[in-house]
Amino acid sequence: MPIALQMDGSVTAQLKNGNRVAVIIPCYNEALVVGDVVKSFQRALPNARIHIFDNNSSDGTAEKAREAGAVVHHVDRRGKGNVVRRMFSDVEADVYVMADGDNTYDAARSGEMVDLLIAREPGHGGGYPPTGG
Repeated sequence: MPIALQMDGSVTAQLKNGNRVAVIIPCYNEALVVGDVVKSFQRALPNARIHIFDNNSSDGTAEKAREAGAVVHHVDRRGKGNVVRRMFSDVEADVYVMADGDNTYDAARSGEMVDLLIAREPGHGGGYPPTGG
């Protein structure tokens, strides 16, 4: 399913079990690994759209991410807080998966986490399933 550009310029994520899932990744000078990060999330969440938010990298991060198939957004204002605000402002989704662009996280587990979140808490955000008590 293709992405849809909204009138306000935001991008709608692709669907997983009727839910729009977006992977949002802030990056600063991650050209060496960002392509691997994008591809690993594509394998783990084939119905999600992968968004790289480049924070003025000088090493070709944006180009490597685009070559790997990500939607690349440029954030001129430095700082991860500025990037995170833009990510949630620019991308429309029901479920967000946020990871770093330095290959810190195991993308292979993200599909399982999204499935658990959708199954256990429809309509609620957050990454933790409810506990008893």
